[in-house]
Amino acid sequence: LSSAASDVYKRQPIGTMETPFKGTFDGRGFTIHGLTITSELLPSLSYVGLFGYTNGAIIRNVTLDLINIDYSGSTSVGGLVGTGVNTKIYDCATYGSVKGDGSIGGIVGSLTGGDDSTLSHSYSYAKVEYLSSSNSVGGLVGYFEERDVAVGRFTIKIPGTISNSFFAGITSTNYSGLYADGNANISNSYTINSVSYTHLT
Repeated sequence: LSSAASDVYKRQPIGTMETPFKGTFDGRGFTIHGLTITSELLPSLSYVGLFGYTNGAIIRNVTLDLINIDYSGSTSVGGLVGTGVNTKIYDCATYGSVKGDGSIGGIVGSLTGGDDSTLSHSYSYAKVEYLSSSNSVGGLVGYFEERDVAVGRFTIKIPGTISNSFFAGITSTNYSGLYADGNANISNSYTINSVSYTHLT
């Protein structure tokens, strides 16, 4: 990681559905500049972000500045994580542009696992856009999936959590809120929409 470098990231996202990232990533407050992932550079991806697919992971203390993600035909696209299963994200931020198909979010394309997945003390100033007309486009998270829990003969759904976070970028649907689809418990979080802010100062 570098707080000053402007190198373009051209390798595969970290983690796939078959071999997800399961560890703890602590950015220690550093910034990654110029993360670029496009359909042209890296074709045939399903999960797009710095981390493509995570499961049981913790990601914290990192900022992504001047990201350029422009990916068509994928399942989920996020600035930091494409799809996070049972994943907890703390103290993270994104600036730049995120475009995609499927579930699209300024930080995470999709979070699944209900209360085993959380997003807290994080924010995004990204421009979040869809490339087709039927997508979940959220400021922070595109799709937040609940967790099914069996209680006797019944099944209840347990939502995940977004707390102490905000979105202050812009979306292609003008206002999609913190997440666009699914269900999550929201606390101390808010949106400031239609602000064009593309990089750190």
